[in-house]
Amino acid sequence: MNTRTPDGLNERLAEIECDLLPAPPLCTHPAWSASLFDWMTRYHVPGVSIAVIANSRLEWASGYGVCEVGRSELITPGTIFQACSVSKPVTAVAVLRLVQEGILDLDEDVNAYLTSWKVPPYSTRQSRVTVRHLLSHTAGLTRSWYLGFRRGAKTPTLLQVLNGEPPAKTRAVRVHSLPGTSFHYSESHFAVLQQLLTDVTSTPLPELARVLVLGPLGMRNSSYDPLFPERRFSATATGHYLDGAPVSGKWRFFPAVAASGLWSTPSDLALLVVDLQLARAGKPSKILRKEIVDQLLTHQTPPDGRQWGLGFELKGQGEATRFRHSGDNIGFKCFVQAFCERGTGIVLMSNGDNGEAVQKELLQTIAREYGWRGYPSPGAHSSHTWHALLQRLALHSLRRYAQIVHL
Repeated sequence: MNTRTPDGLNERLAEIECDLLPAPPLCTHPAWSASLFDWMTRYHVPGVSIAVIANSRLEWASGYGVCEVGRSELITPGTIFQACSVSKPVTAVAVLRLVQEGILDLDEDVNAYLTSWKVPPYSTRQSRVTVRHLLSHTAGLTRSWYLGFRRGAKTPTLLQVLNGEPPAKTRAVRVHSLPGTSFHYSESHFAVLQQLLTDVTSTPLPELARVLVLGPLGMRNSSYDPLFPERRFSATATGHYLDGAPVSGKWRFFPAVAASGLWSTPSDLALLVVDLQLARAGKPSKILRKEIVDQLLTHQTPPDGRQWGLGFELKGQGEATRFRHSGDNIGFKCFVQAFCERGTGIVLMSNGDNGEAVQKELLQTIAREYGWRGYPSPGAHSSHTWHALLQRLALHSLRRYAQIVHL
């Protein structure tokens, strides 16, 4: 690991840590700003982890706060978090590896691959749900949000989830609208993909993802194995409710791990993002070829709905086009965003139900600092006249809660 600090990076980190804007309802002075630690305290978010991509590389990664209220372990760049729905695009890359190898066809009926379970027909007509439909949330399947199960509780198998059988708590996966005609985001799409991957390869997803994606990219702190956090408890973040209290059981268990069950770090997820950007630019990459990544980053949804590729949401136009995905499990919040045509991006993970509020401010602040298109320019921030004083007041206390790696 290269620990040399790039020129100006310390100053940039100071800007980001101490120059976050307050939410408008809380703002009593137009030139007031708060440190990251202030925001974490206000929103009862015990820990935040950040990775920033610049010049097609992981430029820096930081950890702030603690793994759990009442515990002494600090958040570091190596602390693992539930990746929540950011699990989905990682699963999508595993699927596309099999497409690239000719094992799967994006436009084949998934029932041609499924053996343990079949997608029931749509109404009186035979539905034709394809891999492309599942990856782009256009299969018209049952809309479900999997809340997970407490550790130690009786949990369903993936087949019980698909069939809506106890102890599953969600409806059976069925086709409710004509596939390919509309976008409806749902966990159920990736539950089906998980079963498909297992049926086709005779390999459980945790092992398959390790072989196809996590291993080749060197994502050593990532796994779909539900026991992964148990084996490294001291380096695992505990989820926290809105009031800052630890989640009962510390985190939730997800039978449909393809949708919500990945454990990872911002640094590991940044390795995946960088590899996709390199492939997009026609440069050497480790996972997917350019033609596959081009499909991944092409709109697959009807023009009247959200713009979605094969696993990621797409935002912006031209050089400002970016691919992104958010994540929301009980006790954890995550966000990944990167530019399609530029080697820049960000990954944010936090262990609090209010983490999204902190992450939004971090995103805006880092975007300003790096001059990203589509965000306010650095000069648009009015608190710089206060910055020197705020830096002296805030940075010392913040550094006690930060573990920073310059890469």
